[in-house]
Amino acid sequence: MLKTYKMKKNDIISILALNSVKGIGAAAISKLKQSGLFKNQDPYEAINDGLEILKKQQNDSTINSLIEDAIEIINKSLSDEIKLITITDTNYPKKITQIKNPPPVLFYKGNLDRMDKVVGIIGTRNPNETGKIIAGRLGKYFSDNGFSIANGLALGIDSEAIQLNGNY
Repeated sequence: MLKTYKMKKNDIISILALNSVKGIGAAAISKLKQSGLFKNQDPYEAINDGLEILKKQQNDSTINSLIEDAIEIINKSLSDEIKLITITDTNYPKKITQIKNPPPVLFYKGNLDRMDKVVGIIGTRNPNETGKIIAGRLGKYFSDNGFSIANGLALGIDSEAIQLNGNY
């Protein structure tokens, strides 16, 4: 399934793997992007080069495990019809690149072309029934009025806001 996905697969593997290393987050990934690291090269080489630039050390076994975990995340996402886009992709939403330390990878359902009207609906992972109802109604209202819903897809308020009537 990974090979059929239209993306720079090596970049996304490298970025997911690096991002899972303790101490490497969005700012470090942006630094690596600016250094020209991500050019769809072999993930092992990119990860090794990235770790060297960031002065982090991992052994070969750990790097291979990071790659396997990244591939598993990608395949699971794709099997759940969740798309991925990295900050290195030309189609990464421009508005998101304007925030400080934009997420290195976006996981999404739906259409990124609808990023002109976006509302975030987030909240507790343990909502009461009233919270669930309100989140669902808000999600439906904004979706019915042409907004895309953005959140972390966590269980609770986040998921309630996008599940009513299949609002993705």
